[in-house]
Amino acid sequence: MLSNSVYAMERSKNGLWWIGTAVGLQRFDGYSFENWAEARDKSTVIHRGVQRIFEDSQRNVWVFNLGFPYVFPSGSKKYQLVEIDSTRETYY
Repeated sequence: MLSNSVYAMERSKNGLWWIGTAVGLQRFDGYSFENWAEARDKSTVIHRGVQRIFEDSQRNVWVFNLGFPYVFPSGSKKYQLVEIDSTRETYY
């Protein structure tokens, strides 16, 4: 494990465990961990405190950390930063 501080866990429909910690994101397949603790592109910050993880109906895995959303498209090991349009107002 990257850290003893686990903030979020989600089991995807394909049986993988996604674990958000204070220092990054991990995926566990039942045998070994895969880590996303440091972004190759320093402009992305997935390695900072993952707070929320969920899988949508299309099997995309969404990861949120300190307000930044990322998505792993279904079956992918590469994440994408999701741009938010701050000019739109949303009411719930």
